[in-house]
Amino acid sequence: MSTEVNNNENGDTCQGPAVATHGSDDAHTMTDFNCNGDDDEGVVFKEDSDEDEGYLFAGQDDETDEDIEIDGTPDDFATIPEVSDQYDKVYSNIPLETHMLKLVPNCMHCNAVKFEHEPPGFCCRNGKIKLSQQTTSDELVRLWSSAAADARHFCDNIRFFNGHFSFTSLYCWLDKMTTNMKDCGIYTFRVHGMLYHNIRSFGREADAEHKHLELYFYDDDPSLEHRYRRCRKERLEKDKEVIGYLVRILRGNPYSEHLRSIGHVENLDDYHIELNLDQKLDQKTYNTPVTSEVAAVWVEGSERWGQFSKSVMLHGKDRSSQGIRSYHGCYDALSYPLFFPKGELGWHANIPKADVTMAEVEEYRATHRKRDQNDDDEPVRDYYCYKFQMRPGIFNLILHGKRLFQQFAVDTYIKIESSRLDYIRNNQERLRADLYQGLVDSLHAGEARADAVGKRTVLATSFIDGPHDMRRRYMDAMALVRKYGKPDIFLTMTCNPNWDEIKRELLPWQTPQDRPDLANIKRVVNHPGDDRSMLTAYFEANREYEDARGILYRDFPKYYTWQQGKVWQRRKRNMGGQIGRIISAHPAEGERYYLRVLLNHVAGATSFEDLMTVDGELLLTFCEAAERRGLLEGDTTHDECLTEAALYQMPSALRRLFATILVYCEPTDVEGLWLKHLEAMSQEYQRSNRSQTHVQQMVLIDIRNMLQSMGKDINTYPLPKIMDGYDDARGTTREEYEERIIEPTAQDIALKDSLNEEQKAAYDKILGTVDTDQGGVFFVD
Repeated sequence: MSTEVNNNENGDTCQGPAVATHGSDDAHTMTDFNCNGDDDEGVVFKEDSDEDEGYLFAGQDDETDEDIEIDGTPDDFATIPEVSDQYDKVYSNIPLETHMLKLVPNCMHCNAVKFEHEPPGFCCRNGKIKLSQQTTSDELVRLWSSAAADARHFCDNIRFFNGHFSFTSLYCWLDKMTTNMKDCGIYTFRVHGMLYHNIRSFGREADAEHKHLELYFYDDDPSLEHRYRRCRKERLEKDKEVIGYLVRILRGNPYSEHLRSIGHVENLDDYHIELNLDQKLDQKTYNTPVTSEVAAVWVEGSERWGQFSKSVMLHGKDRSSQGIRSYHGCYDALSYPLFFPKGELGWHANIPKADVTMAEVEEYRATHRKRDQNDDDEPVRDYYCYKFQMRPGIFNLILHGKRLFQQFAVDTYIKIESSRLDYIRNNQERLRADLYQGLVDSLHAGEARADAVGKRTVLATSFIDGPHDMRRRYMDAMALVRKYGKPDIFLTMTCNPNWDEIKRELLPWQTPQDRPDLANIKRVVNHPGDDRSMLTAYFEANREYEDARGILYRDFPKYYTWQQGKVWQRRKRNMGGQIGRIISAHPAEGERYYLRVLLNHVAGATSFEDLMTVDGELLLTFCEAAERRGLLEGDTTHDECLTEAALYQMPSALRRLFATILVYCEPTDVEGLWLKHLEAMSQEYQRSNRSQTHVQQMVLIDIRNMLQSMGKDINTYPLPKIMDGYDDARGTTREEYEERIIEPTAQDIALKDSLNEEQKAAYDKILGTVDTDQGGVFFVD
């Protein structure tokens, strides 16, 4: 999964500045930073060099005005019939002027700048979110906004300076291709996976350089040699000048004050620092902690342990590393001191909204054990939506952050996604009730594998880029294909950084790549559903509207529109193009599958019981109702199931579906189903094999293996026989065959020499049992 903002300065479209990726596949080269070493310094201290920003369009061939002679006479072309250009409709509708967003009033609650069509409440939840504004020293404001040479050097190398003064070390897989201006032209902070911010104890090591929080120990030394040694040689004087300013600015940082207090003690090994992770400030009025609230320092033996309910302990006797989690209030202050120079708190759990007092929050926290976990998936997003807003008259450090803003935006995105995953993990009962009460996607349709058994965390459809969300989007696309046919062109609309709406909001000395927030004004977070679903609301509409009772569920969106209040409302006029679909179901899913069959054929149902009522008799199951209505006679339903699945399923999935129908549905005309759907089930084999016999045999062998996994024998079904010449397994079970064809490598065999004594004993025992055909049961942990 990836997230990025497109804003190429030199053209209409290009890869944008802030990207977070999740997953194992990526076309770019990733730089792997070892969490156990100091490789993060490559990111923090060496990356922001003055790259040459080359021109994207340099070196193209010059255009010519010379006439081109075409051989032939006019008569040669007279016989060519006129062919209409299929894109004439597009060409004839090209707009003559650029559409611009209209200026709209600022938010009436928080005075944030608004864009036309921006969702209401995006900035502050209509006044429910209120945070105190940071106060920034004049000297730091000058560095962020001045045109002076030292200020420009500070901004152009902002990630270097933030890393230099950060109390934590950054660990990530950074995509070097998108941060190298020589290669891509547009700087993009792109990471693969997670961002980690670790804090290290300060024990001394031979030849180890001081870095991160250790540098603060010696900031009272006027020479600042301990920091100057970390400067880059080619920019030594410029770096030293800016570092001198920042040391003075950060003297008021409460973390800095603690660390400077022990910088010159002789027995540093005996000291301990306890960092408070559970600060409880009312950020509606202030969020700048005092020195005693952020940490405690003491000498071993003074018995001052446990001053804070949640804390991180740093020692002078080792260099152990501990992670600062995203839900800790000090996460932002320790990792981004140039955005939070006074140690201001970032997001943490249970921040009160505008109409909630701290006393109420304390009462709530006293009744909940898991303080670090949300009971709601929105607060993190709400907090940073408020932080990222432009408000007239307020100097927002984050929006001036340039490349550091990109890093912070990616970090924030990951924090929000992690928070939502925590919410989903801790609210499975509520989410499962919503997911399974109606018709939902079945990602592993008919799955009965052992590796699928266990404690599964279900991601709701509202989780963007989750499996349910992706399948829903795919099924929506296939519903369009089913109605209108396959598309002729895929067109991606991206954000143009040259739009006036973006350029007019840029701060002095900024380019579009410095402001990913301007291209990200659409809300993408949905709320989890409650007890109502589209299906239950459909039942209600049938009870309420007489004209709705003749409409099948799948056709309902043509005539009714789904409202946010989770009700169907009659369309005022037929706009055309509304397409409905019922989420797919697999025959092995039993009642859910038969419910789908009923909804595809029965209109006007007012409840689940109504669907199960036939000729005045309430039946016990959807299967009975479908059978009584004649919907399961013959193999019509099985044929429809395979035909529909062929629109969006891969051939391998169709073969599994075919095998499942054989096992669970007992079709009467197996041979007819086989002949009708063989082509769809064998498409990938047809591309590599011209022999139809070979293709058929490969499909049969696949189905045979699937049936074996379900405990069935293909020879009991009226299907073509598998020829020995095509069957390498020759009746051997699929699992056994796959094990036997594995050829062990020399490295695999050599691994036995690396076993310890107990492992070697277990290895010899198991192999001895196998070699002697004695049989046995072994539990391997």
